Amino acid sequence: MNPWITADGWLRVTYDGPELAVIEIELPGTGWLPAYLGYGDRGERVAQVRWDGPVPGVVNLRVNGVITGSYP
Repeated sequence: MNPWITADGWLRVTYDGPELAVIEIELPGTGWLPAYLGYGDRGERVAQVRWDGPVPGVVNLRVNGVITGSYP
């Protein structure tokens, strides 16, 4: 599933990896940001960061130093 922005300012991507991991999201111009785990509106597990703006063109997800997802 592609990244999306919530009404309260979270950029989210679905996440099905381990709970105890270093999870980071990379956005254009930000470098790697620590991501927080949460649940989406439909109960799906998500990794999320605060983001003020539209959905960026590229979003990368990294878990324990390994890129596990890239969303154009």
